[in-house]
Amino acid sequence: MKPESGFCRRLLAYNGSLHNEFEVPVLTLVIFLFEHGSPNLFYEEKCGDEVFATLRPKVICLRDLDSEKIVREHQLPLYVLLPTTAPVQDVQELRRFLRQLARMLDEQEVSALLTQSFSIR
Repeated sequence: MKPESGFCRRLLAYNGSLHNEFEVPVLTLVIFLFEHGSPNLFYEEKCGDEVFATLRPKVICLRDLDSEKIVREHQLPLYVLLPTTAPVQDVQELRRFLRQLARMLDEQEVSALLTQSFSIR
């Protein structure tokens, strides 16, 4: 039995529960942070040679993402995940975009978040 088999069994159970409750296809997606996890997860429930259920979740390993591309394409939502991706070679470029992100957050969200968080009700 592979070490991931317990994890994959739980995924299969979650997948089945969601499919049963909402009656729609379910895409099972696993996102591995840092260096852990296999990109080739696979699980079969079987008895003898007969397969009853199979699970092949989609897997994203953040360590394999191209941090340069994330920065170059201004994929702002992924900036917080940059420490988990392949190293950024152009540190100055990353700093420039992080400053840009900080300015955007300051102007657009921080005051709104503070207003919501500290408003007297």
